[in-house]
Amino acid sequence: MKIIEMKERTPLLVQQLLEIWESFVRATHLFLSDSEIEKIKGYVPQAIREIPHLIVGEDDRGIRHIDIGERSYGKHGTGICKQKSTKE
Repeated sequence: MKIIEMKERTPLLVQQLLEIWESFVRATHLFLSDSEIEKIKGYVPQAIREIPHLIVGEDDRGIRHIDIGERSYGKHGTGICKQKSTKE
């Protein structure tokens, strides 16, 4: 897996990261309704564009992991994602 800091936020990149975000949220935030996720999702593209240091992991299947400093999101074959612990 290649680890890359993304300086440019193309529409395609934002869309890919939005899909990873949504997969993570649907797998881990079962207390949110579909309508709540859709409402929050409307703010995510702008938030992605404003992340100062956006790190992604990319393999032959595409972008599989996002690291924005305090949080980490992954896209796995199962669609289950994990949040990185901030306790170290």
